[in-house]
Amino acid sequence: MKTRGIMVTALVVALAVALFGCSQPAPDYTRMTGAWQYVEEASNIDLSIFGVGDLEYLEIDGGAGVVTAYGRDPDVDLAGCSKKLATFGDNRTITFWVGSCSTKTFSYELRDDGELALRDAGGHQAILRYVDEVPAGSRCKPVEFASEGHAYGLGGANGNTNLLSDGSDLWVVDSGGAAYPIDPDTWVMSMGTTLNNANPAFNHAKTMQGASYWVTCNCGGNDTIKRISLGGTELDNVDTASLGSSIGINAGVYSPASGHLWLSGYDYAAELNRLLEIDSDANPNALVRNYVFNLSLRAMSEKDGHLWGLVRFGEYMLVRLNPQAGVVDDAYQLPVLEEGARYSGLTVLGGEMYVMAERNDGWVVIYKLNPL
Repeated sequence: MKTRGIMVTALVVALAVALFGCSQPAPDYTRMTGAWQYVEEASNIDLSIFGVGDLEYLEIDGGAGVVTAYGRDPDVDLAGCSKKLATFGDNRTITFWVGSCSTKTFSYELRDDGELALRDAGGHQAILRYVDEVPAGSRCKPVEFASEGHAYGLGGANGNTNLLSDGSDLWVVDSGGAAYPIDPDTWVMSMGTTLNNANPAFNHAKTMQGASYWVTCNCGGNDTIKRISLGGTELDNVDTASLGSSIGINAGVYSPASGHLWLSGYDYAAELNRLLEIDSDANPNALVRNYVFNLSLRAMSEKDGHLWGLVRFGEYMLVRLNPQAGVVDDAYQLPVLEEGARYSGLTVLGGEMYVMAERNDGWVVIYKLNPL
């Protein structure tokens, strides 16, 4: 009888385990796949992990394990998009891969009223409502490469140095401070020359004015930019603090049409980003206008009278700036690079736009873009 009792007990336990397993359905990829609109007024969760400002939509492809986030930076009216890998757990969890080694897990609930609830470990929740599709105004327009990239083994570009153009050639400054010209027709790179022998700290080039270079030291407040000839002879010096608008300079472009130097950087006192338009050909230099443009630009250029910037907002993007209104007039998403690579430069030559990327192995790659 004792043996029989043990067998009955074992059977009950086995059935309980089986029933418990059946009560945990597998993730419903079919119902989760589609577009979901973020309901801000019903949500109290931090979803900045997607890097697209104020989240507007999530587009889920459950079968492929990919989630695309769509958001907006309200300061400059910039729409951003970001793709993340996602895995679904049998206990109704979804894990987003927000970096190469970083994840964020939420529990989820699919409701019969067409809503999707995401909850974090702290009990905060986000409510998303099913929609037929993500509106065109929230999507990112892609720009494609006109041809394969051309790679140069320079050991990396100098930190915070832009891709440059003197009107005839492209120029790259390597990590050692040497400047190299590249023929845009043949893609042949010529011998490099030390950019600044006179003051080596100032070798982080932002833009060119003819055959001269506007450079910063990428040090301290970084609020000064100098114009030098190749080799280091100083031709001009713009101190933004002395102009009454001190910024830590991130990017810049000289406009031949206006004869003005545009600088983008962070105003530490006001805690926002600004665009300065400077008459650098005047003596002394004169501040023409000071714009609040609260977007961090990695590089700048000018095309057909319009200012363009390189930013990372979700993914890397090219944005056309409207300084007067303080907003982005147009934006294009650049092709996604291999893991660890980054875009770092932007210039225009002969009416064509070029971007520079840096790989983990120290090689610099330059791409010509299709017309925007």
